[in-house]
This record gives sequence, C-alpha cells and structure tokens, in this order.
Amino acid sequence: MWDKPNVPAPPQTVFEVSAPFAATAPDEISLNVGDMVKLKILFRDGWSWGVNVETEQTGMLPLDCLWIPGSSGTLRSQSVRYESRQAFDQGLDF
Repeated sequence: MWDKPNVPAPPQTVFEVSAPFAATAPDEISLNVGDMVKLKILFRDGWSWGVNVETEQTGMLPLDCLWIPGSSGTLRSQSVRYESRQAFDQGLDF
C-alpha cells in the first residue's frame, strides 16, 4: 500500500484539529483548533487532501495538526510537502 505516493483514506475518517494551521498555498486549507476534518486521500509526506467539516473548504492539510487517537498528542515539526505538492502541480483532480 505504501509503495504508492498516495492512498485513499478509510471511509468516514474524521479527526479533530489539535493545532492551528494557516494555509500558505492555493491548494491548502486553514484549520482552527476544534475543527473536524474528513480525510479523503493520504500522502506519504504527512499531508492529506480533505474537507474541513466546519467551513466546508476542501484542500491539502498537514496531518501533524490533527489529534489521532493513540498518538502521543504532541505536535511534531510540520511535514515538508513533496508528493502532495507534485499531485497539485500535475493538476490531479481529487
């Protein structure tokens, strides 16, 4: 599964935002603590294509900003976009 640059997220994969994120690229969405996001596609570089349930915005978001049950709950340094950036640059339609 992880030999591909991206994989579909499991159905109904919804997570709470635990750290804010300000979008800096046109394909990214901003996140506020407490927002709920539904993930659509997961990238190996630590980013996902998803939907902010509160704002209904769709775009790229860093997985590091999400609270994932069973994780340590600490925010790592933000992942550098590589494969997810290539997908956007190639104009892939999500």
